[in-house]
Amino acid sequence: TTHRSYDAEHGGHFFVADYGIKMENTTNTVFVWQGEKQHGTTLPRVRPGDLETNFRQCGLDFTMSHQLRKLLQRF
Repeated sequence: TTHRSYDAEHGGHFFVADYGIKMENTTNTVFVWQGEKQHGTTLPRVRPGDLETNFRQCGLDFTMSHQLRKLLQRF
């Protein structure tokens, strides 16, 4: 998470169901997990249809293929 405008009680957190853990999102936070594990985010606590909400959460994703290891081994 690169930016988050609300505190933890407003939801929008990351979880890995396979491990039964929830990580609370805050600004300048990084999570790493195996992509095949069941994962997701909790719902943010905002009013549906409220276009004036100040809830903002921005992030960045790097995804690597399982094929990458094989490709690197070739070289």
